[in-house]
Amino acid sequence: MADIEQVVEEVLKQVGVKCFKDEQRMILDCMFEKKDCVAVLPTGFGKSLPFQAYLPVKRALLRDDSSGKVIVCCPLVSLMGGLEADKEDKVFRKWFRLVGEIRSYFPEASLFALNMTCTKTIKNRVIKVLGLKDYTNITVSGNKENIKYIVKKVDPNIEISLLWILDSIRDLKKEFPRTLFYCISIRDVGCVYNFIVSELSDVTNIENMVEMFHSETTGN
Repeated sequence: MADIEQVVEEVLKQVGVKCFKDEQRMILDCMFEKKDCVAVLPTGFGKSLPFQAYLPVKRALLRDDSSGKVIVCCPLVSLMGGLEADKEDKVFRKWFRLVGEIRSYFPEASLFALNMTCTKTIKNRVIKVLGLKDYTNITVSGNKENIKYIVKKVDPNIEISLLWILDSIRDLKKEFPRTLFYCISIRDVGCVYNFIVSELSDVTNIENMVEMFHSETTGN
């Protein structure tokens, strides 16, 4: 049997990656050890790389091109739809329970819940709904020197929750620090953008200071 370190290196080389990050390797190890895993890792960290590399590594080790299967479930679109319809809790339970149901057909399979900005509350709900007990927990903060991720409950009324930014932009204008608003739907993106632009219509070139981007934004 080939050495796993050598095989991992060869597989990663094929996709242009020099080596796994420690947390990625932990996920891969959980797969080979048939352990469940919950990982909360920042956007762009490479959450999918371990399960993409798993089968090529396993098949190279066993010298069997048909060995093993990986089922990837991405219920994000359904969850987003539920959020837009104000049915977050019901939609969340529905789709994650279906993932749990899939596992009931493969009781020996390990299950991995990989997310990027999962709060403690959502994480606990995922663990409960998927029936995870003896699992490996991997968490990497998304905070960086120039970026900080904070979860804070705000007033659902857009006029009230965004008043703070209007005064700041009006005072600082182009000196206002670069700020991103992440919204759960295109509709919300439009509401936030139009609110800021309309309320700051007296600020010169406000349209050039505030921009809107979403999945349907064209290259132009």
